[in-house]
Amino acid sequence: MKRPPEEGRRWFRRDRCQVCGACLEACPVVRLPRDAARRDRRAALHGPFGDSLSLSLCTTCNACDLVCPEGADPYELVLERFDEEEREKGLPGIARMVFPNEYWNIWSLLRPLMDAGESGDLEAWESNLGKKHRAVLLTGFYTNIVPFLLRGKIFEGSGLTVAGSEGLWGCGGDSNKLGLIGVTERVVALLEKRFRAMGVKKVVCFMEAEAAMLAEVLPRRYGARFSFTAAPLDSWLLDRIASGKIRVTRPLGLTVTVHDNCMSRCLGGGPQETMRDLAERCGCRLVEMAHCRENALCCGWAATIPSLYAGRGLPGIFLYMTHSLLRRLDEAEATGADAVVTGCPACYLFLSLIRLLANRKIMVYHTTEIVRLAAGEEYSSRGEERCRDLLAAVALLAWQWIVSPRFRRRFHPLPPDPRKVDPLPVLDERDARRIVKIRRVIGSPLVRSRVSRTLIGWTVRAAADLYSRWIALRRRRYIVLSRLRSTAAERCGGATKGR
Repeated sequence: MKRPPEEGRRWFRRDRCQVCGACLEACPVVRLPRDAARRDRRAALHGPFGDSLSLSLCTTCNACDLVCPEGADPYELVLERFDEEEREKGLPGIARMVFPNEYWNIWSLLRPLMDAGESGDLEAWESNLGKKHRAVLLTGFYTNIVPFLLRGKIFEGSGLTVAGSEGLWGCGGDSNKLGLIGVTERVVALLEKRFRAMGVKKVVCFMEAEAAMLAEVLPRRYGARFSFTAAPLDSWLLDRIASGKIRVTRPLGLTVTVHDNCMSRCLGGGPQETMRDLAERCGCRLVEMAHCRENALCCGWAATIPSLYAGRGLPGIFLYMTHSLLRRLDEAEATGADAVVTGCPACYLFLSLIRLLANRKIMVYHTTEIVRLAAGEEYSSRGEERCRDLLAAVALLAWQWIVSPRFRRRFHPLPPDPRKVDPLPVLDERDARRIVKIRRVIGSPLVRSRVSRTLIGWTVRAAADLYSRWIALRRRRYIVLSRLRSTAAERCGGATKGR
């Protein structure tokens, strides 16, 4: 069933936009010269969805909002066009993986691969949503894929109750980036009701994106009314180190580069500096990537979003994501750093995934990991094994996409029920056995051998390079056509003036 338009949620300031092209000229992904940027902005404003290069490449990093000289909020135009496309055509079946009320969501797929300790943690965190708490450490969408990051002595005596569920929809982070305005409005209603019932006054968010949604995006864009303060986990960690509640006893001596999460821009860039301060306090030396802070590249996960709307199909979706992930990892390696540090569990997960697939040596750490190591904890990351779990889930989704025409069919996502936090769908025994078998193959000695890893890494690199060249050709063609049209318009205008 097609959703009706939400006419009351229009944030792009059309009256301010001068179609100057500054936003797309400065965009770290689209990178168009001014004339081509102007043409693309006009296409995004008035033309069919497919006429705009930026709409098919935008990784929703919202950097364009920061550079617009008129304060027109150009990123919000992208969200509006996404919303129109979804209402008109729906989303490809593969998008079911990011909706927690769909059977084929990524969290349900991963549950059979988690140990009893992790499953127990997730159940306890969800049950805490039904109790009264003044201060909570809120787990989110992607935290619940890597729950092992919340274990450790650094969380002891915190005064925070760990609570959260995939049923909170990541505080609307993904649905908002997808441009699903109506769905995000229902998420707001769910969050208002749930947090009010809990009596929460302080929320520390494990995901920077969720802190940005709760503190900035939802109140400002959707009119959400929350009676609590929300802040990222990294700020809380920094305060505990500064106050001596967490003691750095083993400085790491690593050279690290920081990956800035897209949503940190919504909080004025504060989380960006907090991560750097944390890294230095843990004994790390900082080096910066070519794109950092306000113009940092997306980790690559959000590159799936324009691919869904551009109709690239499953191969195109994964190729564009791989291209974007590798571009970011290449920038990190170019700094000569020993490791990438990020405060976002989604960025941590997908940068770790491309590191594994591309067979790279540079490490990827979440900020909690470097704090735990610097605090003297004996710690071994489970990130690589969780990436293998994720590959098993993706393989099962890809098989389903190949064999099931029904799975490939477009759909309109159903919003959450604001009255309750819905539990995840549970895989039936057959699908649970399938993903366990796939995981065994991925974790087998043959697949993990040096030869296999080298071959897989070369294949991933080659595929990403080919796709990068295709994008470069598209950009070059777009620029040439823009110049030709501009020249033709000038000649036509000069001829008319001569008459």
